[in-house]
Amino acid sequence: MATKYWELGNQITAFSIVQMIALVLAAAKESAIEHAIKRNWRLTFSLFSIGTFVYIGVLIHCFMMEIQSAPEHCKFIWTLYGRISLVLLTSIGGVLWVQALHRETMLPSEE
Repeated sequence: MATKYWELGNQITAFSIVQMIALVLAAAKESAIEHAIKRNWRLTFSLFSIGTFVYIGVLIHCFMMEIQSAPEHCKFIWTLYGRISLVLLTSIGGVLWVQALHRETMLPSEE
């Protein structure tokens, strides 16, 4: 059972990273998504933040369930820290990207 939680933690981490990269690439290629993010940057920022906390909460829960089913896995706490770090780094990258888009809309146009 511990192996299932280990694998689930890896899948959640991978999904969060792929999801953020996909959003950034989609917005870079499609102006409709980019304009929606520019118009609703506070909502986007809030959703990124909430999503990050949810992912981290699920990762912690998976690790806790993992060590309940196999207590010897508590020595792998560094894997939890690594997963959380990856989720945080990609989320921070997404938030910085949203802020950059927002700043771009606040710049005076050169007409």
